[in-house]
Amino acid sequence: MKTRMFLLAALVAAVMLGSLSQAAFAKHGSGGGGGNKTRITLTAAGAYPRAKGTATYKAKGSEREFQAEVENIKKLAGKQVNIFVNGAQVGSATVNGLGAARLNLNTNLGNAVPNIQAGAVVQVKTSTGTLIATGGF
Repeated sequence: MKTRMFLLAALVAAVMLGSLSQAAFAKHGSGGGGGNKTRITLTAAGAYPRAKGTATYKAKGSEREFQAEVENIKKLAGKQVNIFVNGAQVGSATVNGLGAARLNLNTNLGNAVPNIQAGAVVQVKTSTGTLIATGGF
């Protein structure tokens, strides 16, 4: 009888934990529907001809989300890259061992996210200011 009660309690706890995790995932954005979402391609600059990446901007109500990622920059592994929108730095990211860096900003998480409009320019640069990749919304 004790074993059955234990199993029942464990099952109830697992179900409750799963529903809490799904609610938290939905609250912080799962890439789900609604809002305006725009994705652009970031193309390589001369100093890093193999670099490529994307930037995504999503606005839904008062929430804004900005993501930028760049890859094929393995020679910068372990170093910081800076991400700019219209010339203003919005964040930085560390290049991983595979040569990729990613920045995620969301106003619901307390991050400052610029209000991006058509024509906005995204640039990824080294810490010394060398352009790695760029693209426009």
